[in-house]
Amino acid sequence: MHQADTWPPLYVANMSIHLKITTSLSLPLVSLLILVCLLFTNTIHANQDHDLIHESCQRTPYPRTCESTLRLDPRSGNQGSVGLALIMIDVVKLRFADSLGTVNRLILKKAWDVDDQLDETTVKALRRCASLYKVVLEADVPVAREAVEKGDPKFGVDSMVDSSIEADACERGLVAAGKLRSLLTEKNKKLQEISNVAAALIKLLME
Repeated sequence: MHQADTWPPLYVANMSIHLKITTSLSLPLVSLLILVCLLFTNTIHANQDHDLIHESCQRTPYPRTCESTLRLDPRSGNQGSVGLALIMIDVVKLRFADSLGTVNRLILKKAWDVDDQLDETTVKALRRCASLYKVVLEADVPVAREAVEKGDPKFGVDSMVDSSIEADACERGLVAAGKLRSLLTEKNKKLQEISNVAAALIKLLME
């Protein structure tokens, strides 16, 4: 006869209750440990992503602009260097598109409002800005994105540098016209900054 067969019924019942209690307590504990491990792992990844953004942006000409811009994009949290460069190219596209919209509204306002104070020299400068912005949107941005995606970042750097040059050319044209300096100067300054940041992030891919 086995030893278990000689145990008193009360002892066996107590063992059964003990096992049930132990099992019921251990399952939540295991779940809690798994949750803690997952949170710890996510924290490590988040810190690594934070470090990559910070370290990359410190090597650009405008670190604060770079870091704040990337952190505003929800995609930046799990990206490598290539992903961060592509995000910044997207930002360049959005900023130039916004500025082009502003310029087009000013030109249309002049066309429909005979009392508008913009003279023809200024309108001509605005049209040139529109053309320069379109070059960025239709040529520089697509080339930069393709270059980064295909692993040939040099052309991406050149394209983003060209974007900065186009914004500067727009600003110089408006200054020469003597109008709208206060309206578009800040936009063109931001366009140059973000373009140079994008160029710097892409250049890091060449190392």
